Amino acid sequence: MVRALLVQDNYEWIARRAEALGIEVVPIKGIDLLQTVYAERFDRPVRDIDLLCYSEEDCRRLANDLTGEGSYRLEFEFSLRPEALAAKRKVSLLSNVRTKVNVDIHTALVTKKFFSRTVGTFNEDALQRIAGGRLETVDRWLFLAQHAAFHNFSDPKWVRDLKIIYQNFSEEQRAEISRRGGQYGFGRVVKAALWHCGEWQGEENAFLRFVRRLNRPWKHNLFYRFIAGFWEFAFIEKRSARLRAFRDLIFPNFGTLTNIYRVRHKALLPPYYLLNILIMLPAVLLFGGVYIIMSR
Repeated sequence: MVRALLVQDNYEWIARRAEALGIEVVPIKGIDLLQTVYAERFDRPVRDIDLLCYSEEDCRRLANDLTGEGSYRLEFEFSLRPEALAAKRKVSLLSNVRTKVNVDIHTALVTKKFFSRTVGTFNEDALQRIAGGRLETVDRWLFLAQHAAFHNFSDPKWVRDLKIIYQNFSEEQRAEISRRGGQYGFGRVVKAALWHCGEWQGEENAFLRFVRRLNRPWKHNLFYRFIAGFWEFAFIEKRSARLRAFRDLIFPNFGTLTNIYRVRHKALLPPYYLLNILIMLPAVLLFGGVYIIMSR
């Protein structure tokens, strides 16, 4: 409760600064859930604050304001470079004082480097459906599902969030999850999320077998940490899109390369580019083999 109150107080302080700059921010993830789904109990654990801005320029202005005020610093000094922000779609700020919590400022809901390129117009359409400064409920569930999926549903509170929201949905809203899942390429995310919530009604296909067999902690096992590095690729539905994503991983643009290796100086990018090819090509082939074996 004390932490939740601290996070709420921090959010209100940031929202006031954003408003003074003429920037509209939308609370997402923990702070949004604390104010909506858990508003009566206020018992949802929240460690930091996640905000969504409508443009990269607004994100950059807000980040510069918070770091200039002195309470925050950039986690990575290169993160506000145009090419890095365009690729990452997020800026992380670390607190300099005990009375503040860390902040992530997003420019899109789906920010995973490669999966985000396969979801069509979801990021733009979800912005259009925002009302009263809040995500539309089905968009909120899909966003939370993809976030939990890409972290292997490793935190019980993420599964709890999804289950509570889903159980309070009408039949029409549940049908809309399936419809948008198919429309935007979230089909595998939806299947994995419903399976973890105990709500999946369909048969177990090859993808769900893969998810089930890897449903365990990754932190202390080298094999599972390797799988974690490629986990998002398993959720890309179309084979052609998956192949394009692997190509972009092996031959990334400089913005993506900066975020992968956290390159501080642009002069170092060419040697990192060559190093990336040597590392990623065999790694992609190995992951493909693992996926085929573990989905049987």
